[in-house]
Amino acid sequence: LDDRWATFLVSSTRKVDDGSFLAIPIARVRANRQETNVGRMIDARVTTAWGPETPQDGSEEVVVEIEPTQPVGGVVLSMGAYSFGFPRELAVDLSLDGTTWQTVWQDETSVATVRAAVAYPISVPLAIDFQPSTAKFVRLRQTGRDERVPWWIAELYVHGRTP
Repeated sequence: LDDRWATFLVSSTRKVDDGSFLAIPIARVRANRQETNVGRMIDARVTTAWGPETPQDGSEEVVVEIEPTQPVGGVVLSMGAYSFGFPRELAVDLSLDGTTWQTVWQDETSVATVRAAVAYPISVPLAIDFQPSTAKFVRLRQTGRDERVPWWIAELYVHGRTP
């Protein structure tokens, strides 16, 4: 230990109870880029991934349709070996009809991605939680920029709260 290094201990601000989320089956996924590869997000293999194959420019979108309409309280983007392609900034929107959207979460994701990589280095699950709201569609908007790195999603999960 010397004066070039500092150690900080940060206590957790909240605890997520195990079993407080329920995975919601995904009926369909579409994207505004590389539409033919969207199935890679839901193929149960973290070794394959969807990506727009162009650097993040802030206009990438993924839309998930769930059936039936139900409360949604979070999404998880597992990135695995593609974690370098985490979304620089992300917005999550919910909709009942796929036309009118309500933004339920928006922020940068770098710190949460590093935490996910340290805790679960194989899957790197970027978990986004928000107040549950009833929806049929979930839209992910990558709103940040990276001039070199595309956005990648190896596996995508939508979660609801258990009763």
